[in-house]
Amino acid sequence: SGFRDQLPMIFITSGASVSDDSSLPPDATMAEEIEGLYIRVLPARGRKCPRCWVRSEEIGKDPSYPDLCPRCADVMRRIGFGEGGSRQV
Repeated sequence: SGFRDQLPMIFITSGASVSDDSSLPPDATMAEEIEGLYIRVLPARGRKCPRCWVRSEEIGKDPSYPDLCPRCADVMRRIGFGEGGSRQV
C-alpha cells in the first residue's frame, strides 16, 4: 500500500520495509509493546548524501549533482542552484 513508500521519512532513516514473511530472520527482535511485530535493523546501502545524510544507491546518477541523492538534486534544481551548487540568477 501507499504508506510503504513513506516509511523512511516516518522513521527518519535511509530505508525501511515491511514484510509479512512467515519465516523470521534469526536476528529479528520482538517488539515489546506490539504483539507479533518483529524488527530487524541493517546498515543502509549506498553512499551518504552530504545534504540530507540519507544513504542511497542512487547517488551519482544525476550528472548535474553527482554527490546528491535524487531528492536533494531535485530540490537544488527547483530552488535555482546549478551544477556544483552555484546559484542561478
